[in-house]
Formats: sequence, structure tokens, C-alpha cells
Amino acid sequence: ERTSLAGSLAAWVERVAEAVADEVDRHDREEHRQPGEDRGPRRDEHVGLRLRRQIPYTLAAELQSTWHREIPLAGAIAIEVAACSANEISVRAPLAANRNLHGTVFAGSLFSVCVLTGWGMTWLALRQRGLAGLIVVAESNIRYRKAVSGDFVCTCRVEPDAIETQLASFATNG
Repeated sequence: ERTSLAGSLAAWVERVAEAVADEVDRHDREEHRQPGEDRGPRRDEHVGLRLRRQIPYTLAAELQSTWHREIPLAGAIAIEVAACSANEISVRAPLAANRNLHGTVFAGSLFSVCVLTGWGMTWLALRQRGLAGLIVVAESNIRYRKAVSGDFVCTCRVEPDAIETQLASFATNG
């Protein structure tokens, strides 16, 4: 069913948004920061990368190039693939390109990075299997739990069986 792939992507995006909020909370606790305290630009700030089988660099570079070429917003928010594997992708975005008037990440940028991370995971899953198709985010929503006050990384992790099930369903039902 077409809606099951879109529904799965929406669920991934929601899980990614939750993970971003959890990650910010964890970093703040580890570094004894108060909520909303300026975190400063830290390019190395990402965690949770439990990489299994590493995706070739060229595929990650191709995804990043595709985003910047085909989705102008991706260039404006300066996203980059931080890491990826067969069932996980992490995307980094800097505060500087996504800052709002409060000095925190603009909610629209955070949402966009989450959606593009889910989109990127879908793109990688198709490319790894030699498949092609149009990827459309038909439905998505997000709940913001707290402000993000520094560079951030969004991670989408999918169970391999879930990918295979959804792709088989899509191949059968269109």
C-alpha cells in the first residue's frame, strides 16, 4: 500500500524528532548545562551512531549532493550526512544556518532536517537495492519538546526487517 510507506516514513520522522530532543537533553545533562544555555558551535557534537555495515562514502556523498541539487532548502539549512549504514543515517545541521531570533534552532529547520533524514533513509534503502522511484513525504508531524541551542544531529534508525517488509509491500501494491 502506498500509504504504508508514507506512514512508515512519518513514523520514522516522529522517532527521529524524539531522538533529537532526547539527545539534546542527554548532552545538556552530561555537560551540566541549564536548559536553553548557549551551547556554542560544536561540529563534533553527535552521538548514538551504532554503525553496523558502513555505507560507501560515495553513496553518502551522492545523497548529500542530491539534496543540495534537487532540494534547495537543503543547501540553505546547510545539512550534511554525518554518517550512514545499511539501516541508519545521521544528518548534521549547524545552528548558524538555522538560528531564529531567540538564538535557538528555528522550528521549521528542525522539522526540515527530520523530514530530510527520513527521506534520506528511504533514498538509501532504495539505492542499496538498485531500486528507483519518487520519494514523496505525504504526511508528517512533529512535537517540539524543548529548544535546541546548538549544532544538531538527527538520526534515523530502522530495523532491517521493516525496510524489507515495506519495500516488498510497495513492490506488490505500488
